[in-house]
Amino acid sequence: MTLAPGPAAAAGLGAGSVLFLTTWGVLAAAGAVAPAEPTRGSRRFWLTVLALLALSAVEEVVFRGAVLGWGQRLLGTPAALALSSVGFAASHAFPTRLTITTWINLTLYGVLFGLAYLAGGLPASIALHGSWNAWEWGSGFAVSGPTTTRMLPAPPARRLMPRVPYGPEGHWAATVCCLAATAAMLAAAPPLGR
Repeated sequence: MTLAPGPAAAAGLGAGSVLFLTTWGVLAAAGAVAPAEPTRGSRRFWLTVLALLALSAVEEVVFRGAVLGWGQRLLGTPAALALSSVGFAASHAFPTRLTITTWINLTLYGVLFGLAYLAGGLPASIALHGSWNAWEWGSGFAVSGPTTTRMLPAPPARRLMPRVPYGPEGHWAATVCCLAATAAMLAAAPPLGR
């Protein structure tokens, strides 16, 4: 059963929020997040928000719409889901060198976004991905890496994770939360088929 676009997007927004806030709670409980360091405010706030949404949409169209969608017909759902998830993680390896934990977590996020796509199509996966990115940036982390880029300026207050070269995606807390979310989505979803 596939959700209609509106409910699918709403479910994606809610799931992304719960996933990020749960990860944040585990990070805070583990003492892994340093207080936010003030930075100059972003004069391009809305441009950054639009860039986050556009980036999420583009990645979802490529990795879920194209790789997973077309790959299902050629390879079957499990193989296409794996291929789209590993490809998604690999796309984040440049220009930043990823740690093994970051590779694992970005692959797990790819699985989550893929399961959202299978349940609700692109509206669900775009909303889930966009929600995570918006919470990440809004809480003070540079999105998709340890440093800011021209496309995604630094958040108004910069948060650091000592000894973790990437943002929340580079920490074991994200692994635990992603595994729990993946297990919950797989338990609720129909079998993936061939």
